[in-house]
Amino acid sequence: MSGPARALRPLRMAGIGAAAAWALAHAPSALAGGMSNFDVFGYRDASGMTVITSEAGLEQAVAAGWLLSFGLLWDRIAMEATGASGAPGGHDHHLMKRAADEFPEETEDNAIDAGNVEIDATSGASQRASTEGGGLVQHRYQIDVGLARQIGHGDKPHRLGGKASVSYEDDYLSVTGIADASVELARRNATLSGYAGFGWDRVEPVIPPPGEADKWPGTQNRYLLGFGYSQVTGRRSVVSAGYGLSVQTGDLESPYRRSVVITTRFAENLPNLRVRHHGALSWSFTPWRNWGLHHREGIYYDSWNYHAWIPETGLCWQFAPAFLLTLRHRHVSQDAAEFWRHHYDGLDGYRSGDFRLDGLQQDMAAVELSWSRFFGYRTLEIRGYFSRFQQKSAVSGADPEGYTTGISTRWIW
Repeated sequence: MSGPARALRPLRMAGIGAAAAWALAHAPSALAGGMSNFDVFGYRDASGMTVITSEAGLEQAVAAGWLLSFGLLWDRIAMEATGASGAPGGHDHHLMKRAADEFPEETEDNAIDAGNVEIDATSGASQRASTEGGGLVQHRYQIDVGLARQIGHGDKPHRLGGKASVSYEDDYLSVTGIADASVELARRNATLSGYAGFGWDRVEPVIPPPGEADKWPGTQNRYLLGFGYSQVTGRRSVVSAGYGLSVQTGDLESPYRRSVVITTRFAENLPNLRVRHHGALSWSFTPWRNWGLHHREGIYYDSWNYHAWIPETGLCWQFAPAFLLTLRHRHVSQDAAEFWRHHYDGLDGYRSGDFRLDGLQQDMAAVELSWSRFFGYRTLEIRGYFSRFQQKSAVSGADPEGYTTGISTRWIW
């Protein structure tokens, strides 16, 4: 079976989500004030890496002003038995994330959006699939529970909420808790939001690397903080800004990565502190009726002197009452971490085998088609998504291309 055919296999599951959403059309009116979703996404690149992400969620008003949310996520990460397993420039070390991370979720919480809170919890997961290769399959399961309270009415309503997440693999456990708040100002023409959180990760390799049994399991702590601001600047435009801070401490090495010292592979030796800064400034404008233009400038910098510039532009067109077409382009330009080397001359100092710390240039193009239909006070939304990227790293030149495809269903009542 061809690569594209394999990546499209998860789309068959989208019918399950659509059927479940349709069944909720007969929910009693007493349950009004909620939303359910079912999403399936697939990622594949030329190195043989395949990621399938399935996600289901439910939000429900349980009392006046109170909203309860619940979510389940399953990742399947697989590497075909092709290429030189773990060899530099071989399998795509840049990918250890949810396939659904490519999908643009709409959110009013610009603080969390700009801070990329979920990135720390998911991209730090076990890298066995990319380093061991050879037909290995990894599974990850995550559960989310949240509670929010809407307080006040009129010109200054505000919201308080919190969410707890637990992510599990056979060799990796991640726990995260986040509290967030937002308030609407200036006759609801402006929104100020913020969040704070804490995470704890534990990695315990199934089979510790030779000579490292005493080093594992390893743990790390994550401290999260951020804020965002959104302002209506005219009848047709909105400007938003956000900042996120993430501080990681503890055992930041991976038991599965190896750095190359001259011609021999050794375990990583990384700093036990990493301070990450994320910032974003975005602008949305409606130039004509049924058209929307969005542009976002993102920046990233951390204490390892690893920084990136991420501009992104999107164009939306509602070409029929029920259909919305969106085209997006994103460019990523990042410099290598200060201690990153393809080969090291000795064992002194910090060293890493994480190819994501290398400098690279990446371009991604995406197309999304949305369909929606109203059933009284209920709404059904179905979105299809496809993106393709290509990148060049400073060391290995042209890296394999990759693409993400998926379907998202959402039922609002």
